[in-house]
Amino acid sequence: MKKYIFIALLILISIAYAQKTSKVIVSFNAGELSPLMDARIDQAKYLAGCRTMVNYIPLIYGGAQRRSGTEFIATQKDQSAKGKVVAFEHSVDDTYILLFENQNIRVFRDGGRVLTATGTEDNTLIDAAGTEVETWLLNDNAASTTVVAVASTTLYGLTVTNDTSVLHADGKVGNGSLDFRGSDAVKINDNPVLSFDDSDDKPMSITSWAYVTDAGVSQTIFSKWKGGTAREYRFYIDANRKLRFDIADDSSMLADNLVAHWKLNDDAANTAVDDDIASVPHDGIASANTNTFNATGKVGTGSLDFGGLRTATVTDNDALSFDDSGSNPFSVAAWVYVTNTGVTQSILSKWDRTTGSEAREWSFRLSSAGKLQLFLHDESVADASSSVITDAALSAGWHFVVAAYDSTGGSTAADGITLYVDKIVVAQTATNNANYVAMENLGGLVYIGAIEDTGGTAGQNFADKLDNIMLFDVELSSTNVDTLWNGGSGTEDADAGFPYCISNSALSTGWRFVSMVYDNADASWSAATAANFITLYVDGSAVTCTAFNETSLYTAMENTAADVYIGSQLDSAAVIENVWRDKIDVTSLFSTALSAANVLSLYSTTNTDITTPYLTSDLFDLKFEQSADVMFITHPNYEPRRLSRTGHTEWNLVVGGYKNGPFRDQNTTLASTISAAEIDGGGVQADASVTLTAAGENNTPFRSGTPTGHLPSGSVATSKSQTGTLFKIVYAVASSTVSANLASNVSSSELSVYKGVTWDFTTNNSSGQNWTGTVKLEREYNNSAV
Repeated sequence: MKKYIFIALLILISIAYAQKTSKVIVSFNAGELSPLMDARIDQAKYLAGCRTMVNYIPLIYGGAQRRSGTEFIATQKDQSAKGKVVAFEHSVDDTYILLFENQNIRVFRDGGRVLTATGTEDNTLIDAAGTEVETWLLNDNAASTTVVAVASTTLYGLTVTNDTSVLHADGKVGNGSLDFRGSDAVKINDNPVLSFDDSDDKPMSITSWAYVTDAGVSQTIFSKWKGGTAREYRFYIDANRKLRFDIADDSSMLADNLVAHWKLNDDAANTAVDDDIASVPHDGIASANTNTFNATGKVGTGSLDFGGLRTATVTDNDALSFDDSGSNPFSVAAWVYVTNTGVTQSILSKWDRTTGSEAREWSFRLSSAGKLQLFLHDESVADASSSVITDAALSAGWHFVVAAYDSTGGSTAADGITLYVDKIVVAQTATNNANYVAMENLGGLVYIGAIEDTGGTAGQNFADKLDNIMLFDVELSSTNVDTLWNGGSGTEDADAGFPYCISNSALSTGWRFVSMVYDNADASWSAATAANFITLYVDGSAVTCTAFNETSLYTAMENTAADVYIGSQLDSAAVIENVWRDKIDVTSLFSTALSAANVLSLYSTTNTDITTPYLTSDLFDLKFEQSADVMFITHPNYEPRRLSRTGHTEWNLVVGGYKNGPFRDQNTTLASTISAAEIDGGGVQADASVTLTAAGENNTPFRSGTPTGHLPSGSVATSKSQTGTLFKIVYAVASSTVSANLASNVSSSELSVYKGVTWDFTTNNSSGQNWTGTVKLEREYNNSAV
């Protein structure tokens, strides 16, 4: 019985071992293994590898994932021929795919073709109603300053400085453009058709091709704008490359409402405090020479540090007093450096509280608690003051402060006062006086940094620096205040207060098709919301913009005497400023609001293609090396070339221009030589021109005909030659020596050393004794010529 059981167990065990076994593989990170590894079970990689892995990607963690699929992007230029795909990587997040084809490279980026913008010089398709005022093609290239206009000779322009032949450059559309280079522009004399005035503004549009650079300054594309005297409209990019269009009502510009402007940049050995308003200056007299308390300021070239001691006074003038008639508002704006001293500090005042002869009108100050405050006083009524004060004290340091009063008057006068701190209407409290009627013109002095106190001397002195104080005879709006705030940098230019629209994003550098449409024909248009009807376009599409309106001053553009300028605007002295730094091409002005479809019809795109000399048969012998934005391309039968990128659509392929090799091995075949006929029997003279003649079979090494590559000609048969190929020709010379006995002062004879030939200098003491002395080696490059 036991023997039977034993035999049965053996049979079961044999059957078990005969069964096929399976092994669980938990990792594939070794990838696909060579068949030569089939028997190498001793290797660790064997346990994590596959014989075949198709359409999977092994992961370092052990698993494998299916490879990503492909997406149709575009066809080749020539679908019947082979192409080669090459990566061009400028940075991790700035990469391109270059498709090399027969004598062409096509550029791809971000999963699509890189398209190059194109335009047109023909506006007839969108001008059926004859609303094109004028178009300047800017193709001009002549020894004159004339810039031709398409429609009318009366609108021909003149360049400011150079002939058009000097400014002419490759353009975006047509036969060229004008490169203003930051120093030139085109002037078109004033003409009624160039203005868009009326009781309401007339619609208008501007289109232009402009090459944008990152210059960090404002650059004007098209304007009818002379600073300070004749302003209508201007189309430009600001210092941050944001596109902007301004319109102006020259009869009511903010600068025209300046009563006085004390910039406080004074720094001289005298007491003069200059008022920048030249027409009726209200100059001040300081209590000390200004060079003794000039300090670094917030705006302009300096400030005055009153230090709690110094003041400046301004003689009374009717323009410095304001009644409460409802039509005589005023505002004060200033940069102040706050130092809280626990006492009242006056910024600007017309406030004389000399005992017995009080003449109080208005006072703009910091309270003893450091809060901003404007006081109005009716001197004919006892203690009749109305005021507004901020709820919070100002923090230490520079602040831009504004008080604006609407001339309400009466018992609610304080309700007409608005205080701003750093352009913001801050929380504030108004205190009205039931007895208050109006301020009176009482003939007191205006004080900067103080008031006239009870004893007839200065009081409430400002403790620190004041800068750029402006007094206006208008109630400043929040837009005015924001303009003067100027992003926190301030401005000494009050030539502001006009509606404008600015793009939220900066323009990319390179060629851009920019357009502006001002549609005041919209039924909802009003002067107070004019900027809302400005639309800006970049490359045919409307861009997101922010509109800034002038609710209190703007009515309509006026027909001024300003000339139109392409590439600049004029300053108040009639000198071009904010000049465009690069090229401008075809530019048009319309007397209608172009539709979005109209703008888009003037802009189109095409593939970004680069012409090359490489034929289809050459593509797979090309080699590539890249450094930053430059790719070096070599081929056995072509000169090395450099492919450089300056923008997504800006590519340039040029011959490398190498002058020092690398060269192939020196030719040692005597049957293949190059020789030059001697000139005058004395060899080849310096700087002489000679003809090199190649000897050898089929003119080797040059070879006859055009079998090897150079610049493309458009024809397969003639697109290759060795013209321009770099050769190194070495002039072989026999060895030569000169020697001299140095026992006494002596000069050796000359030894001619040809460029590229090495030479040695040695001394030899034949007597076996030490020798001392001085050896002078003289070298000349003119072959002993005098």
